Amino acid sequence: MNTIAKFDISDSFKITGRGLVIAGDILQGTITTENHITVKIKTDELKLKIKGINFLDKRIDKYQKSP
Repeated sequence: MNTIAKFDISDSFKITGRGLVIAGDILQGTITTENHITVKIKTDELKLKIKGINFLDKRIDKYQKSP
């Protein structure tokens, strides 16, 4: 499995008709819409597809952590 990014997740919640929303900070790497990711929570793993990225209240297709 390739690691594309690492996150510090601060919150998650579901929005009806939208799905699971994960909020937090990207620590390293780049994410784009349509990426498939694995979120590890203790001993569980969720396999998810990124449908959208919001940054500063704007919809974007790609986000890269600044060095």
